[in-house]
Amino acid sequence: MFSYLGVDYPNIMIVSKGGMPADIPSDAAYCEYHQALRLEPYEALVKAAFDDPAKTVVIVCENEEWADDTTFEASSLAYRHFNPPHDDADMSDERPATALETPFGTIEITDTVGNAIEFAVVDFHDEFPCFGDDSHITHVIESEGLHGIIVDLTRLEVGKTYRLHLDGPRLKVFCRDGNNIVLGAVANGRTFALSALDLNVGLDFRKPADRAEFVGWRLQLPKGRVPNGFSFTLLDHRAPEMPLFLGWVEGTGPDAREAMESFVIA
Repeated sequence: MFSYLGVDYPNIMIVSKGGMPADIPSDAAYCEYHQALRLEPYEALVKAAFDDPAKTVVIVCENEEWADDTTFEASSLAYRHFNPPHDDADMSDERPATALETPFGTIEITDTVGNAIEFAVVDFHDEFPCFGDDSHITHVIESEGLHGIIVDLTRLEVGKTYRLHLDGPRLKVFCRDGNNIVLGAVANGRTFALSALDLNVGLDFRKPADRAEFVGWRLQLPKGRVPNGFSFTLLDHRAPEMPLFLGWVEGTGPDAREAMESFVIA
């Protein structure tokens, strides 16, 4: 079983031949590791697990390391096809906005001609423990500001491009983690980070065969004159909403950056 964005998927199980514990039904479908990593049969496995809730799909890996990688890929494919909603435990008090003020500047979402796009904002809190050489916690970094932004895609037009941009210091790529791309900046004694989900990891929009597999939206990073943040082109309405996360902490060192990356990765 794995969870993604607060949704449990009990009918896909990842096990290893090396003895990773798992309760495997006798009628489970099996797939060898090398077959699981090929997109088409792997994708068919994930889809089959959802099409028939009574059937459990088990992906067997050569060892535990590969099992971790395969779990990551399974969650990616599951999200692309079924797009679970954001976690209601974290997203309980949404408020509408067309701009969000931060110590790093104003966050806005617009279309290509500058019209403001309304979104929902939720506030939450997180803590990040920092460990010393003896594996004991030396201090805890608390979020100063931490927000989720929920974009209602059903109100946007397929084929159009939209921009989430920060009127502030230039953002650069902090990290890529699974489906998450994290942009960030350090200024005025604080570390800021902003993340978005790329539903089409591993696909290349320049290739016709890959382009046909794209779902939801095409995420683009800032280039040249593109505003400071993410651009995305809406491809279809299979995903009803687009979640983003942003926040900042006091501090500019490695611990602060690691905390922010942890806070904004969905």
